[in-house]
Amino acid sequence: MNISVIVPVYNTEKLLDRSIQSILNQSFTDFELLLVDDGSSDNSGAVCDAYASKDPRVKVIHQANSGVSVARNKAIELSSGKYLAFIDSDDMVQPNYLSKLYEESEEHGMVCQGIIFKRLNGKKDIVIGDFDDRNVSTVDFFKEHRVTKLGYLFPKLYKRSIINEHNIRFDESVLSVGDSLFNLEYLKYVDSLFLSSVKGYIYIELANSLVKKKYNYDKEYELLEKADRALKEVMTVHKLPIDSSIKYKELEYYLFRVLNSIIVMSDAEERRIKLTRLMKLYKNELLEIYSKAKGRGRIAYRIIKKNRVNLFEFYLKKFVFK
Repeated sequence: MNISVIVPVYNTEKLLDRSIQSILNQSFTDFELLLVDDGSSDNSGAVCDAYASKDPRVKVIHQANSGVSVARNKAIELSSGKYLAFIDSDDMVQPNYLSKLYEESEEHGMVCQGIIFKRLNGKKDIVIGDFDDRNVSTVDFFKEHRVTKLGYLFPKLYKRSIINEHNIRFDESVLSVGDSLFNLEYLKYVDSLFLSSVKGYIYIELANSLVKKKYNYDKEYELLEKADRALKEVMTVHKLPIDSSIKYKELEYYLFRVLNSIIVMSDAEERRIKLTRLMKLYKNELLEIYSKAKGRGRIAYRIIKKNRVNLFEFYLKKFVFK
């Protein structure tokens, strides 16, 4: 078995047929499809079972609702492929998706493609990861790209031997964005990647993805600390400078999640204390984020540099988290 395709499933009954069919219709056929029904309350589990009864490549795991990380970890334990690919149950893949990933898999620790981000309301599709076909060292990958921005599990191919040898698993305490933490851990053991010009993964924007998210401060700050530690570890392995713009830019996504969680706090004194702490501990990272900004961003840069907490809170409320 060459590839194990892992798909966690939770209440995606209306979109599941389309996703599974796009996988089973691959031009590359030497794969198993592991569908993990994470305690769905709709008919998703039954849809999975129906496919398993018709196609021997399909295996279904049913579990009580435990979250996507638990579902993926369970599938990793039960997988038998030489390589692992992850797909979300509401997305689709092009017919050549697996074949193009597999073509370059032997020579490199990871293969990456771009993503077609299909948007709602007639908005123009977005391409994330518009690569030229080329080999790149992990060091150059960090220098040239923002790994956390490309931190999706999809569209990538992983070596199961690396995952098992180093016991790389998803952090089950993290409810979202566990993909980046997994990738950072994996990249500690990879010297080179292949970046493919193919864009075989189609990410479907859903109506509920447009709903403004509310972030919990304690969870978001813990996630920031985990990402910070993971970055320091992988950068140390690859002899990259830890206190550098490379790390600072990688933390931007996590920092803004924490900032969001602070700004929505109802207690003004708690907001001030938390924001003061963040600006002190992550001042260099925040300065890097705004160092090349124009217009209002330059104002934010000067505010952060002078440690003007009240003004930074006003700036975030007025211009960032409106």
